[in-house]
Amino acid sequence: MAFLLVTFNDEHAPIELLEKMTIARSDLSRVLLPLTANANVDGAVVVSTCQRTEVYASIGRFHEALEEIYHTLSRELGVEEEVLRQHGRVEYDRNVVQHLFEVAAGLHSVVPGEFEVLGQLRDAAEQAATDDVIDPMLREVFQRALSAGRLVREQTGIARGTMSFSQVGVDLIGELVPDIAGATIAVVGAGELAKNLVTALATQLPAVGEIQVFNRTLTRAEAIGPLNTDVAVTPRPLSALASALSTARVVVSAVSAGEPIVSVDNVADRDTNLLAIDFGMPRTIDPRVAGRAGVTLVDMTSLRERVDATIAQRHSAFREARSLITQSMELYFSHRRSRSVAAVVSDFRRSLESQRELELARRANALATFSAEQLALVDELTRAIVAKIAHQPSLVIKDTAGTERGDRLVEAVRLLFNLEGETDLA
Repeated sequence: MAFLLVTFNDEHAPIELLEKMTIARSDLSRVLLPLTANANVDGAVVVSTCQRTEVYASIGRFHEALEEIYHTLSRELGVEEEVLRQHGRVEYDRNVVQHLFEVAAGLHSVVPGEFEVLGQLRDAAEQAATDDVIDPMLREVFQRALSAGRLVREQTGIARGTMSFSQVGVDLIGELVPDIAGATIAVVGAGELAKNLVTALATQLPAVGEIQVFNRTLTRAEAIGPLNTDVAVTPRPLSALASALSTARVVVSAVSAGEPIVSVDNVADRDTNLLAIDFGMPRTIDPRVAGRAGVTLVDMTSLRERVDATIAQRHSAFREARSLITQSMELYFSHRRSRSVAAVVSDFRRSLESQRELELARRANALATFSAEQLALVDELTRAIVAKIAHQPSLVIKDTAGTERGDRLVEAVRLLFNLEGETDLA
């Protein structure tokens, strides 16, 4: 069994395709269950965020599994297979582990080191566990990736400064809206990102006049405020958003929706400038609003361009992060090798013992005249011989575990003694 990854992310796929492929957590089962119904997919985790949709799978045969994954995604998401093949990136075995560890560390995030991705990976693994489609091998690698992600944030400067999308929103408003004092900010959504955003705005931009929180379910918007600040936080129904946009200085969309919530018509009749920030995927602010006079639109594409311009300043933190990831990966592979070696040694000894028992059984007639004491002596003698034969090979395999020579010896023992078992990823 091995790992296979098929990833569609904002580094390689256009935003229009990512929009079509975004899967809400409540809909993940619709993809997970058909994926693992395929003959060559033994387990799967699907990660779908505003930046990526990725399938992590434990597989049997590589080419067959890849075909099955593409076919399933095409059927369930309504995207042509040719388009998926054009923009999908495929990784195998060790590279899958490296990619997952780097994602968990925030190295592939629009905002390097942001924390939200840890929760997204955890939620994806939990959903796969709920659907009973995550196998032990996938479960372990996700657990270790999450641990590595936390370690990177604790021991490097990768997350220093701007650490989340909510903080990015505050920084953008502070940078692009010098006349924020007394202004109204409209926040669309009442999820975790919206909550964090409202809290950051109220505490870091105390001169704001009012923060209005819009949501289809008003009670969820009401749960965000009031906060322990001087900034007023007002919950409002989503139906009131259109009228509020005639006076709001900033609108931030932090919600998932199947269609744009802020349209061109919503920003048509304005006398003042408007900053529109879209954290939604699919996009929830119509990109055509950027063509309106006085409207500045920042979406995930332009956000990545802004972040890329600053990454050069954080090369040392990236080097430190990658070093920690490499160490965490090697520890993971070392543990896998140790378990693999222990299993091979156990199977090797069991095979020899089976042969000993088989030969004694075949000669039962010849031994029929032996007394109980003589049979016990034969059993003890043959058992000791087998133990002696197994001792040196077992010792060498254990001593060379984790090395190229050790890997070759493990495979040689499996081949020579016809032992069943899976080849280790490393």
